[in-house]
Amino acid sequence: MSASGSPAAAPLTPAERARRALDPARSVVVEACAGSGKTWLLVSRLLRLLLAGARPGEILAITYTRKAAREIEERLRQWLRLLAGAPDAAVLDFLSERGLEAAAAQAALPRARGLLEAVLGAEPPMTITTFHGWFARIVGGAPFGSGLAGFRLSEAEAPLLDEAWARFARSCAAEPAGVEAAALLRLYGTVGASRTRALLQAFVTRRAEWHAFLNDGRDGLETALARLRVDLGVGEPGAALPAFLATPGLADEVEALAGLLDANTEGDRARAAALRTGFAADDVATRVAAVQAAVLTQKGEPRAVKASAAQAKRLGEAGQARLLELHGRLAERVMDALEAALEERIYVLNRDVLSAAGGLLHALEAHKAERRLMDFADLEWHTDRLLSDPEQAPFLQARLDARYRHILLDEFQDTNPLQWRILVAWLDAYGLDGTPPRIFLVGDPKQSIYRFR
Repeated sequence: MSASGSPAAAPLTPAERARRALDPARSVVVEACAGSGKTWLLVSRLLRLLLAGARPGEILAITYTRKAAREIEERLRQWLRLLAGAPDAAVLDFLSERGLEAAAAQAALPRARGLLEAVLGAEPPMTITTFHGWFARIVGGAPFGSGLAGFRLSEAEAPLLDEAWARFARSCAAEPAGVEAAALLRLYGTVGASRTRALLQAFVTRRAEWHAFLNDGRDGLETALARLRVDLGVGEPGAALPAFLATPGLADEVEALAGLLDANTEGDRARAAALRTGFAADDVATRVAAVQAAVLTQKGEPRAVKASAAQAKRLGEAGQARLLELHGRLAERVMDALEAALEERIYVLNRDVLSAAGGLLHALEAHKAERRLMDFADLEWHTDRLLSDPEQAPFLQARLDARYRHILLDEFQDTNPLQWRILVAWLDAYGLDGTPPRIFLVGDPKQSIYRFR
């Protein structure tokens, strides 16, 4: 376990790191592996905050699942009951294990005895929740003008998606020549029906991040596709291979290579014949494939062509040098062209996914709007939108009586980018009044479900 607070002059012992992590006056990031006691540490931090005088309503603890939140609540209650009823010696040992020196533990004993009553009767209470539980509270406090009044949360995603798929299918059938229907059909042909549905549903599940990417709708699909083309370095889809074939002097180089192969080994003569036949074809794919087969292996790597005395005898020294030069240059060019064509296919696949997913998303939003429903992804999107508004964020904090002084985040490695952006926006709304909250983050980067990002 490692805790990062203020810089230390020398390496800390495990006990010193734990004591520093539990210090209520510090903001701390803790990296700890599975089974090392992260929950114990987080609940101990909660306890130390209460002992230091923090009111329960000033504390916000966020974890990844409801089960984890309930486990934290239950452990805290168990410890508070112990502090209320155990003998003095047991309580002092308990406090010592959580970083208090003997004198400090003795001084904290009266307060420790009364924490159970203080926490159970606190108004507002301590907030131990999930991100979505916290988001629901924020959205529930939104002003009437936000357009969010009257919505209810639906936790059953599958039925909503089924309804959206049926609605989307009907719209595609009604406009088979439309952009969304055409994209859907291309996806069926490229990856199959099952994989297409999985891709589109995965997109819809993560749509809050898509809304954020589109600048809350101020940018559109065309803007997103333009950015994707820049990122992939692609021009007009389907242009890479024709551009390769249009390289000045390519036909002369291909014929020169075929001539040298013809004068070499029996295997090379067969490659020369296939190269000439394929390169004379009318269609782009056959011509490129002919060059590819002549200079690349089936794995897409350059064929091993090396200088040798026997080869120099057959081709002459100049001929051998020319063969190596042509082979190397054509191999590099065709690999570049194939890589560019792959990037084009990636772009086309993403374009079709985004186009079709946009139709599915529109169907889902229409279905939910008719029924005044909201789901977890909506919570993230609307929370981000509300807290990105400099006028709304302070209002929400005041209305919720939730200008938290202590924020604890469990399983931090699983916080997605949008959730982190929301948390930062919440913290930014505190302003420069000199009272920023203390932050406690605990997690294990090696266990992150978002490592692929």
